Amino acid sequence: EYYSGYKNKELLAKALYYKAKIYFYAFQYDKASKLYFSALDNMENSNNYEQLALIYSDLGSIFTSQGDLIGGRTNLSKAGRFFNKAGQTNE
Repeated sequence: EYYSGYKNKELLAKALYYKAKIYFYAFQYDKASKLYFSALDNMENSNNYEQLALIYSDLGSIFTSQGDLIGGRTNLSKAGRFFNKAGQTNE
């Protein structure tokens, strides 16, 4: 909410990511997913590949833990591509 008035959508996306992490670690995956997708919406056309990778990685974990292996694989693959673009390995 604090960053919603700012033009820098990446700051809002980062805040949404960290709020989603709280729900993620509390196993409240529906709330976490909504926040992750909102963060992705705010990162449209972003080249912050590391942040994108982290979001997709967590989404992949959520999908997988809920039994959606295709959704999990899709998101984890996206995470891997963004980690590679960011110059990191996805080990």
